[in-house]
Amino acid sequence: MTTSDCRRKDMPSLYDKSIALVLPTFYSQGYDLAVAESLARRRPVIASDTGSYYREAEDGLPGIYTFRTGDMESLEALM
Repeated sequence: MTTSDCRRKDMPSLYDKSIALVLPTFYSQGYDLAVAESLARRRPVIASDTGSYYREAEDGLPGIYTFRTGDMESLEALM
């Protein structure tokens, strides 16, 4: 299930049922609300090393782990 298939009020239970949020992207973007929500529900975030996710992980924000964009082996190692 993707978050776009879920009503906003059901999101907390979706995070609670998950073991992590995986957020692969090839494009740099700002901080995603899904990242904050996942961390608030004490779920780790596995994200591409692009944009703010990489900077947050490098700055030591706990719970965010990055992998090299397009490198499936580094993603598999985190999972």
